[in-house]
Amino acid sequence: MMNLIVFLLGVHLTLVLMGNAYRLLDLFWCWQKSYPKVVTRLLLMMALIATIYWLLSPAQQNWFRNGQLFAVIFHIGNFYLLQFILEMLHRSHYPTVRRNDE
Repeated sequence: MMNLIVFLLGVHLTLVLMGNAYRLLDLFWCWQKSYPKVVTRLLLMMALIATIYWLLSPAQQNWFRNGQLFAVIFHIGNFYLLQFILEMLHRSHYPTVRRNDE
């Protein structure tokens, strides 16, 4: 049962990452000649992938049996924090266009 929960968690995180793939590509290619921003996005992407692989590694499947649920919650929160940062960076790149209804 716990292996199923870990598997579903991994599938969910992978789908969330795939859902943000277009934003990652857009942020990477649209900021031309902006070295620090590109490096920041690459580091965020590597952190997201490392978190997913670490969560899905066979050594971590004993979390629930060993009572280390806090570690699971911490890493899920870390993943969503990185996703939130990515969303804010995407919004700062595409500010909302307001119509003038005069």
